[in-house]
Amino acid sequence: MLPQAIVSHRTAERLRIKIPSRKRDGAYFSTVKQSLDRDLKYRLIQVNALTGSVLIVDPGVDQEAVADRAAREGLFTLDHPPAPVQPLGRTIFAPLLEVNRKISGFTDGAVDFPGLVFLALCGFGIYEILRGNIRPPPWYTAFWYAFGIFTKSMVDRTHGEK
Repeated sequence: MLPQAIVSHRTAERLRIKIPSRKRDGAYFSTVKQSLDRDLKYRLIQVNALTGSVLIVDPGVDQEAVADRAAREGLFTLDHPPAPVQPLGRTIFAPLLEVNRKISGFTDGAVDFPGLVFLALCGFGIYEILRGNIRPPPWYTAFWYAFGIFTKSMVDRTHGEK
């Protein structure tokens, strides 16, 4: 039975594979390096027997090709990690981006979602004033708005300097 390997890190140009059951087996990792070097021709293939890992660096690193080659050579089988969990912010934000795209398309770019929310809040404020509901916001709300305006101006200023 082939040792199980897992992808511990993946970027566009880097792939780190861990083979925990073969940790500290220098001869095994030497064989892995020679086989992958010979067959895949990546810019850099490093093995570390102490940590039980294989690092492949190349702009065209192909995880499937590495897994296929390793299985054919009898080196290891590569478990495919579960799909990464989508952060809550991204999950919430994705439908809003779609709404923004539709609003912008419908108005030929004249109004976007933040602009529509701005207009709605201004309209609500005018409605409340006309009803005679005029009172200052609580101190914490005023501070929150002040902080938001300040941080937005700092972000805009920072992006403008680049």
